[in-house]
Amino acid sequence: LRKLKRIHQLPFGDQSDYSVNELEEKIETEDLNILLWREISRLPQRSRMAFEYSRIDGLTYAQIARKMGISDKAVEALVSRGLRILRANLRLPRLSQAKPRLFCILISNL
Repeated sequence: LRKLKRIHQLPFGDQSDYSVNELEEKIETEDLNILLWREISRLPQRSRMAFEYSRIDGLTYAQIARKMGISDKAVEALVSRGLRILRANLRLPRLSQAKPRLFCILISNL
């Protein structure tokens, strides 16, 4: 997820170094990034905050707890809830069938 923080841009210059399959995969990856960020934005506020601090900013549960003014266990519960919601919402049959390899990579990174 830390890698997903930046949405990668397709090169607009010389694309001769890329095969059609590589460009298609890059576009599909961008689509999955957009989907993931949309689902993250739909998390309950406190779960989203704890999830982003943990998975995107790389803070420890203790650091997040101090920042949010809650206990370490509460942070753990919020991050776990966020992960559970994301996994459930991203396990869409149409997505997993349409792009199985990329879908497996996305889910395994959560």
